[in-house]
Amino acid sequence: MTSSKKARTVLCLGPPHSGKSVFGYILFRSLRARGNEACVMDADYYSPTYRRVKIEEFASQDEIAHIITTPNAVKLTKLKEQNFRNLAHAIHDAIEHEGIVVLDGLGRHSSSTEALLELADMLVVLCPNQFSVNNAEAKQCLYVKDRINVHPFDFYRGRGKKYIRIKTHFHNEKKAYFDECRLEGELFDLDRDIIHQGNIDRIPAETRETILQIADFILRNWI
Repeated sequence: MTSSKKARTVLCLGPPHSGKSVFGYILFRSLRARGNEACVMDADYYSPTYRRVKIEEFASQDEIAHIITTPNAVKLTKLKEQNFRNLAHAIHDAIEHEGIVVLDGLGRHSSSTEALLELADMLVVLCPNQFSVNNAEAKQCLYVKDRINVHPFDFYRGRGKKYIRIKTHFHNEKKAYFDECRLEGELFDLDRDIIHQGNIDRIPAETRETILQIADFILRNWI
């Protein structure tokens, strides 16, 4: 018996420019490489990554049918919070794939993020290594508890029964690992600009192999 769609859904969250979209895409590919009928859903309708990068140039033709992009070619800047919730839930409900659903979420927390959290049991939060709760970015992303800025790892702690934390690096510290016991890891160079028609060879092998390890862990323990 196929598990419920919510139990099969992985939501990727974290600040802007943390590598969420590339991580989600490579996770989706890794799951499919292991025989899972995975799909990925572009759930940031305010700033849709997969639509913005021209999905037909970013992904391979075979993958496009499994990538659910936004319903419009432009940002839905006038989308109200309740309409966002209705749209996200309707599209998620309409997904017919029997595998894991990877949601590429929002960088800024809001009631729209809460609507996405309702759809998923699994949560992966990515955050750049240099993120500081003392700068304006934490406040702009609304990672605030009791009027105090907090790190996104702490902000989302407890929001998913299945919760992975990933620290990301860009062009500096080349760290890639995943600790299955602590459910945390590090990745580097999640650069979407070097992906063309599904070719991810220029993403460092260590990063790709670590995401494959995460995919194997999800399949082995959570599905």
